[in-house]
Amino acid sequence: MPMEMEGRNGPRWPTLCAIALTLLVGAPLTMWSAAGTGKLPFDRTVKAPVVRMADLAAQGTPVAPLGEPAEEAAVTEVAEVRLDAPTLLTMFRSQDYRIEAVRKGDLPVPRLRLASMPRDMADMVSPDERKDLFLKTMLPLILMANERIERDRTRLQRLHALMEAGYTLSPRDQIWLSRLAGRYGIENNGIVDTKLLLRRVDIVPVSLTLAQAAEESGWGTSRFAQQGNALFGQLTWSAQHSGIVPRNRQAGERHRFRSFEDLSSSVQSYMHNLNTHRAYLDFRRQRASMRSKGQPVDGYKLAAHIERYSERGQDYIAALRNLIRVNDLRDFDRAVLLRDGKEMVLRVTPADPDAPAEEMEPMMVSLPPASGGEDTAPVETADGAY
Repeated sequence: MPMEMEGRNGPRWPTLCAIALTLLVGAPLTMWSAAGTGKLPFDRTVKAPVVRMADLAAQGTPVAPLGEPAEEAAVTEVAEVRLDAPTLLTMFRSQDYRIEAVRKGDLPVPRLRLASMPRDMADMVSPDERKDLFLKTMLPLILMANERIERDRTRLQRLHALMEAGYTLSPRDQIWLSRLAGRYGIENNGIVDTKLLLRRVDIVPVSLTLAQAAEESGWGTSRFAQQGNALFGQLTWSAQHSGIVPRNRQAGERHRFRSFEDLSSSVQSYMHNLNTHRAYLDFRRQRASMRSKGQPVDGYKLAAHIERYSERGQDYIAALRNLIRVNDLRDFDRAVLLRDGKEMVLRVTPADPDAPAEEMEPMMVSLPPASGGEDTAPVETADGAY
């Protein structure tokens, strides 16, 4: 209630003292309480763009519409569609999804996720169209993966500030913090080093992610990308992970190229590797240095600090930087996601002109967690250390 209204009903000094006491004592308690609820300002639901079924149908794609998901439910819509690469590219254009407009910052990126690359990408005659399709497929995946990381990072920053100010976190926040530290490979005995954790819970620049995906997957045309949704050439020695045996593997070798259920899982695993594996400690230090100086997280500069990602070493870094420079991939570091509507996942199957035009049954799936699980890296050591 405004002070001037209080003054009409009695002495002003008691009222002023009460207000001052409330501000001095109540504000910190309110701040602590808000931190403990888990419903801080950054924990708001972000809605995604509408992908209209009518537009899919206009492309001759048989699809059954799904009902509206519950407002608080962590679900997304999935439709299984028959699309070849050229038709998919046409569909993107019909949605007014234009790469040049995204580059200029005039157009947000729709939350349209392809579960896999079209099998006929290598057959596309125009290299420019292949790149266009690859970029349009990858951008939503990368931005949504970074969005999940940023959501965790924002909450982590708030908790770090509270701890630095001497506040004791609520049990709920302590549990969340401990679990986050575990996912990012930081051991703790009830006390989490939030400064160290902030180095790991951070985005990977879009430009660098695009360059590595293009280099490792041949712009989405490699056997590993096509058969295993493997975009980043990650190796695994674990029997617990699905993988594809390379054709040139020597007798006695056990490594495989890790495969994934969908493209989104591949992107999240790649980011988790850079954010946790000890081989990329210098990458994380340089990124943190950029943050501390108020500089943008620059993918071109950070490429110099992932030399151990490939046996090619400096030649690999030169190739990545050339991809970033020639294709102006830095433009996409400023790209943003559309924030109105719903998220759609398209599971693409090869178009078969001789097959009957039957309607495919869509399905509901849970959204992936904010942070991925334990993943292998291209330079994973025998003991699996971080």
